[in-house]
Amino acid sequence: MTVDIADADDTGYLDVFVLSMPAFRWFKTNAPTESRRANHFCQVIGQRQMLVIGGRDPSHDSSSDGSFWPNDADPWTRGLNIFDMTGLKWTNAYNASAKKYEQPAIVKKYYTNQ
Repeated sequence: MTVDIADADDTGYLDVFVLSMPAFRWFKTNAPTESRRANHFCQVIGQRQMLVIGGRDPSHDSSSDGSFWPNDADPWTRGLNIFDMTGLKWTNAYNASAKKYEQPAIVKKYYTNQ
């Protein structure tokens, strides 16, 4: 079975956005992923990190080989990566002693100017 994803080659699949409450406003970060990813899951872990799990390359046609990635090689180790929600940066390691979540600078700036 082939899953068609609109504009699968679009660089928008690299973008990371933050949703701010209570304004319900999306902010685009300056921390894109290194490869396009679709159909993944996210879970907040610890105080300020988000675990991103699984997914697939949206431009890869899995009908030919049944894999989710070209050469069946997910660029993330074991299909996992971690995003620091305060620093707005990617890491491949969980930090159990990370300080408590604080609004990222782009969000603080928005609320300061309101």
